[in-house]
Amino acid sequence: METSKPDSRESEAYKFISSTCCEECASNLVARGYKSIKAITRLSENSLSSYGITEGHLDTLFPAIEELKLSAKKNTVSDVSHQTPAPEATSTSATDSTPGNSSQQSEGLEYDVMLSYAWAHKVKVLQIRDALTSRGFKVWIDEERMSENIYKAMHNAIVSSEIIVPCLSKEYENSANCNRELFHTADLKKRIVPIRLDNGPFTWSALITSGKVYIDFSNTPASNW
Repeated sequence: METSKPDSRESEAYKFISSTCCEECASNLVARGYKSIKAITRLSENSLSSYGITEGHLDTLFPAIEELKLSAKKNTVSDVSHQTPAPEATSTSATDSTPGNSSQQSEGLEYDVMLSYAWAHKVKVLQIRDALTSRGFKVWIDEERMSENIYKAMHNAIVSSEIIVPCLSKEYENSANCNRELFHTADLKKRIVPIRLDNGPFTWSALITSGKVYIDFSNTPASNW
């Protein structure tokens, strides 16, 4: 029997969930009243579990919803990357970018975003940092190479940030410190929103970011960052 067609808001939510996860999960959540993208961003990991979303589907769907939350907060990281950052947004701090409004910060954590990257891509990643700070995000980034107790500094940065953004690249794959950083992030079950700066190849990082919605900057000209 043919079901009635959903209205525009329902189809928006249904298409997102079904394309990200599966039609069964889409039908389940739309039936519970989550009929718009805005409504989807209110879903937490616990609420998804309580609605019967299984662990396998949860691992795919929840990171995608986290990216939606990030996008809703300040347009989207990918849109921002094509805009010219406000001049006053550039930070001169070694580890802390221009602070955003406190009401936009993640409650209980010092930073909204931590950028994890290989040193070879510092210029590009700093442009991403500037774009985020110009939109009010508070960003942790290592600009001078972590010194003294590198592992303690790495740990503190991860636990102090709401979302970890690994800037994946061939160099990232070959970096022992990037490897430790991303595996520690996964061990701590932190939220991960990956960015791809090139086409890899990706091996160990693909194991951690598999199933997550990533942002592809590999074909974006440097002049557009």
